Parts: sequence; C-alpha cells; structure tokens
Amino acid sequence: MTLGSTLDLLYLVLAVMVGWVTLFLCWALFELARLLRQANEVVTDARTKASRLENAIRHSASYLGILAAGGKAFLSMFNLRQATKKRRKKTDDEEE
Repeated sequence: MTLGSTLDLLYLVLAVMVGWVTLFLCWALFELARLLRQANEVVTDARTKASRLENAIRHSASYLGILAAGGKAFLSMFNLRQATKKRRKKTDDEEE
C-alpha cells in the first residue's frame, strides 16, 4: 500500500481515528450499562430493606398497645406500692 498524496494519508488517519472513536464509544456505552445495572441493584436493595423495615414497624406497632398496657399496669403497681410505703412510714412515725 503506497500513499500517493497527502489526501490518502488524511483518509488513512481519519479511518484509524473513526475506529478509535468507535471503540471508545462502545467502551463508554458498556460502562454506562454497568453503572445503570449497579444503580438498579442498589435501588432494588434499598426497596427490599425499606419493605423489611416497614414490616418490622407494623409488627412492632401491633405489640405497642400490649407494651403500653403492661407499662401502665407496672406504673400503677409501683405507685400503689409507694403509697403503701408512705402510709406505713406515717403510721410508724405516729406510733413512736
């Protein structure tokens, strides 16, 4: 292959450059596809975790009423015991 003129050299350089640009664009498209795939996986994982968290909150909310009732009963027993202790102390102080 001989180059007869500078125009032939220009065409050869342009052909090589078109090849390099094509390879670069293919590589860039491949990397973009990988990036979008990873982003999709992250979003899917986040949705799964959010769904699990939502389910956990729903289940714990159903037990919240039971816990509140238990806490209320505990506090009423505690207050009753404190009142009983105060009455005993008051009667003990009066007897002396």
